[in-house]
Amino acid sequence: MRTSRVTLLGVLSASGVLGHNIQGILLVNGTETPEWKYILDVATVFAVDPSTYPAGYQGYKLDPIIGSDNPNVTCGRAAFDSAPHTETADVLAGSEIGFRVSADGYGNRDAFYHGFSPYPNFWHAGPGQIYLSRAPNDDLQSYKGDGDWFKIAYAGPVDNQHWSLWPDVSDAFSCRTIRSIWVG
Repeated sequence: MRTSRVTLLGVLSASGVLGHNIQGILLVNGTETPEWKYILDVATVFAVDPSTYPAGYQGYKLDPIIGSDNPNVTCGRAAFDSAPHTETADVLAGSEIGFRVSADGYGNRDAFYHGFSPYPNFWHAGPGQIYLSRAPNDDLQSYKGDGDWFKIAYAGPVDNQHWSLWPDVSDAFSCRTIRSIWVG
């Protein structure tokens, strides 16, 4: 197996509705990594002071990004501003990778709202997709996601009324990486 450092994109879109959740936790072979350590953090559209909210609250980041031509649709609202503070995870080709929901419409890890699970979950019907893209010259710090992307996972409809990630409580979406993925 080869070690691969790639840019990951978890696109969790909703068909006909707006999804109210963010994914800031990378999962590698079922192991949760620290929130926003390996995933670009997203900003809010509001002028808010995060210190006025309870510790760890992220509900103010949930305002939707509308339009596939919006430059924020690649990695999230103003996500590249957090690149200098985001580390790169080393993941072996063929490993399982995924994303866990950090915040949904109720906020984030809050026992009052999420007593049945320590995590928020996907709120709406719609597909889940995971894409990979190789940064030119393997320069991840400068890469803005404007290269070529390819899909490695899709969670779609199960039947006429249910989706793979909804309505059952689901707080994460994972897949296996390609065994022959490039090194870099």
